[in-house]
Amino acid sequence: MLFNALVAAAALLGSAVALPVGAPKCAINPAAIAAAHGKQADPSLGYGVSVKMTGANAWEMTVTNTAGRKAFQGILMYINKDMAPNTHLGKFEIDTNNFKFQSMDICSAAKVTGPMEATFTHSNPSKKPIDKTVFKWTATTEELNMPGQLMLNVAFADNDGDSAVKTKPRWHNMMMKLDCKPSGTMEMPKPKEMPMPTPSMPMGEPMIRKVIKCKPKKMMCPSCQSMPKSGY
Repeated sequence: MLFNALVAAAALLGSAVALPVGAPKCAINPAAIAAAHGKQADPSLGYGVSVKMTGANAWEMTVTNTAGRKAFQGILMYINKDMAPNTHLGKFEIDTNNFKFQSMDICSAAKVTGPMEATFTHSNPSKKPIDKTVFKWTATTEELNMPGQLMLNVAFADNDGDSAVKTKPRWHNMMMKLDCKPSGTMEMPKPKEMPMPTPSMPMGEPMIRKVIKCKPKKMMCPSCQSMPKSGY
């Protein structure tokens, strides 16, 4: 009964028509979506996300497509760490004419924590243009330093017409690595920069510097991995 309820609630994570004001949940469950849509995820839709760094803790994400599609309707997106999938990180900046942040009530019900701005979905069934739909995401140093691999989670949905229809759209979900993780490096200071010995650092002990290495990375399907069954 619980599974049936979850499937019914998920009935259009990506269906912008049956649920025109957004996805009903805070996390992505491919099995539930497939059961609700009566069809499996379709990688041939060609949706992807191009990611570039714009600052120390800031990224810009643009929706792309490799299959010639010009738009999409539905979306659910968030970023987490693979070791803490129920903690959504950072804050997105979105176009509030077409997208909205997921409500805290919905996320709390799914036992998902994080800022309200960490998870967003579509707010209407209109067609959103490819290559012109851009989201900005920023995170704190503390969030980036959390254990685990930083992961971008996203699901797209769209019908095959030029406008919204009442049929359940095709859909596809992706999980992609963001190549930004903390790594500790040991650096010996130069002789002239050698600090004076102190009780906490006796002479001869190397300085330890924590460095966050972030590299911009373009990530698109079909190299994306399928989502795990965690979520709802």
